[in-house]
Amino acid sequence: MTRTELIAALEAATGPSRELDRAIHALEFPCDLFDGPSKDPVYLEPGGNMWLNVPHYTESIDAALSFTPEGMVLQSLLRRTQPEMGNRMWSATVHGYRLFRSNGQRTPALAICIANLRALETQEEA
Repeated sequence: MTRTELIAALEAATGPSRELDRAIHALEFPCDLFDGPSKDPVYLEPGGNMWLNVPHYTESIDAALSFTPEGMVLQSLLRRTQPEMGNRMWSATVHGYRLFRSNGQRTPALAICIANLRALETQEEA
C-alpha cells in the first residue's frame, strides 16, 4: 500500500483499525510483520531479541504522535460538531515549514495519522 492509498483508507475509516495500524507500521517502519497468538500484529524489534505489538496508531493519540515527522510538531487538534453529518469530527494540523491538515475524522488519532502521513509525503517529494 502506498502512502497515498493509506491516506485514502484512513480518510474513509470510521474508527480505529488494526489493519490500518499494521499498514502504517509497515510503511513507516519497514520490518517483518506477523500475526501474534491473538491475531494482533507483531514485529521483531530492531535488535532481534523480542517481539513487540504494533502500536495502536489509529486509536491512541500517543501512538499517532510517535511518528510525527522529525522537526515538526502537532500544532492543533480540534473537535467540532458537524450537524449535517450527525457526528463530532476531528481536525489535526502538523506544523513544520508548511501546515498539513486533516479534516473531518472520526477520532483524534485518525486525524493525527493523516496529518503526519501528508507531512511525510510532502517531505519525500522535496
